[in-house]
Amino acid sequence: MVPKRQTVAARSGKSPVQAYLLGEDVAVLQAAAQPVATLEIQQICWTLAASLRGQPGIIEVVPGMNNLSVRFDIRRYDPAQMLSPLQQLWQTQIAAADPVSNAASAPGLVQIPVQYGGQDGPDLALVAADSEAEYQVYFLGFQPGFAYLGGLPESLVTPRRAEPSLLQSGDLAHFVAVTQGAADA
Repeated sequence: MVPKRQTVAARSGKSPVQAYLLGEDVAVLQAAAQPVATLEIQQICWTLAASLRGQPGIIEVVPGMNNLSVRFDIRRYDPAQMLSPLQQLWQTQIAAADPVSNAASAPGLVQIPVQYGGQDGPDLALVAADSEAEYQVYFLGFQPGFAYLGGLPESLVTPRRAEPSLLQSGDLAHFVAVTQGAADA
């Protein structure tokens, strides 16, 4: 029997977690009631991913936006029994004082040279003033190299354009999803 979604509130009162099966060999831990990616939840996902990788019977671990997918060997683990232990790991990580104490979660700095203004993007001249900002990669998307970023400086938060600007091949596309009332911590 496949268990239904289970929601467990973390002991600290922070982000409850839902756990469910995706097919017969993938368990998903999803931060409940998190409409946008937050650094705190992403750090929990990264740390849990690092602790699960290489464990016997764990085939693949994939962090996503506020979630973690764990593919496991069904010959070793009963799918109906996978959710509770994974939820317990999430709760333990939330209760930890320092969710990024794991060295595998330590961020690295990657510098990407970018030009703004003039022919390289006349409507992006404002961005040049804040080009010193450091962004946090929350997770990688479904396309290679498509990273979901956090850490946008408040001075750059703007509403979507009524008409999209057209990009040419080779242009740097900077997509920012602004959720009402959401700002990076």
